[in-house]
Amino acid sequence: MNTRLVTAAWSLLNDTGMPPTTTRPLLLAFLSLLAQCSGETPASGDSATNADAIVREKPQATISTSRWDDISDNAFAEAAAAETRLESAGAVVQTVWLAQMAWYGGRKFGWTSADATARMKKLLGRRLSSNGWGSGEAWVDGSGKVLRAAGTTYAITTAWHAGRVLLAAYDAGALPSSYLVGAANALLNFPRVPGSASRCIAYSSAGYDQTHTGCVYNVEATSAWFLWAVEKRGLISSGVLSTANAWHDDVVAHFNTRTGIWPYSNESLTPQETWHNGPVVWAMTEMLPHQADPTSTTDSNAWLAGEFKAWPADGGNSVLVSLDCPRGDAQYDAIHASANQGCTVQANCNTQVKRDKAVMTSRTPYVVEGSLIQDVCGIWAGE
Repeated sequence: MNTRLVTAAWSLLNDTGMPPTTTRPLLLAFLSLLAQCSGETPASGDSATNADAIVREKPQATISTSRWDDISDNAFAEAAAAETRLESAGAVVQTVWLAQMAWYGGRKFGWTSADATARMKKLLGRRLSSNGWGSGEAWVDGSGKVLRAAGTTYAITTAWHAGRVLLAAYDAGALPSSYLVGAANALLNFPRVPGSASRCIAYSSAGYDQTHTGCVYNVEATSAWFLWAVEKRGLISSGVLSTANAWHDDVVAHFNTRTGIWPYSNESLTPQETWHNGPVVWAMTEMLPHQADPTSTTDSNAWLAGEFKAWPADGGNSVLVSLDCPRGDAQYDAIHASANQGCTVQANCNTQVKRDKAVMTSRTPYVVEGSLIQDVCGIWAGE
């Protein structure tokens, strides 16, 4: 495919100021047309109907092999086997795991396939009366006290774990808009942290989190992003953006320019680890794309640079490679190793159920991210 034409097309679209939800389908449609005119067979990531593709900066990368897809495929195969064993044992399969597996099924086999349909049924079956999602099990502290009951709604699970899958399924025409609207309203009606200037969303619906947890930035960022994404699809009133923007601005204001990453919450000065920082960077970048000033501390230049400086190569960076494709090669070994790690903590490995839960924890983060990297960073490979 002629990368110069693709680069020119993306530059023109980027200069229009249109939101990513508009420019992505336009570019993907152009890729499909270009492939047809040149006599090429479009790659799976070139389809204008592939709404999971995330197009961002000017094309720079040449990830041309299927090794990223292989990460996703292998992770799914191992997770699917572990999921079957857990279900047979009557163990809880957490919602975050179900969401990733459903997303993979839709992308890999088609959203109307038997696999995707069955997996989406599991995920949608976890929806709570709040129209949000929880983990599927209670959260108990070290003394055995239940701090969050099994029916607790979590903002991060609603907006991020389930939310990204809901958006992908809706964009593919496989999910009614009511699920997105319901989830958005669940977030808008969510408990807030008392005394916070932004009236930030609480970690969960449990009373404990309104008095003990504070404003958690990965929760606030992804909740803001989900409201923004649903509004951009014309499904809810633009009035919700005042809430989304307030949460967004609060997150931006707490970016630590010294460390280049965010603390976990307004009650913690300790820099958070990559698995919590990555979603913040991703969500903030979606809402406020790349700007021209490389010295700015309020856009994706600084946020991405901070993440990759703090963690030059880390499995947790997988969610961000599609934002900065040239970094893919440097991240591959760490991501591949993380996606294939064994069960190393003996306390988590001494029963089959524990081993299977460890597999789900370590594999499901990669069942989609690998293929997303392949789609986004590989569609320009080759002339």
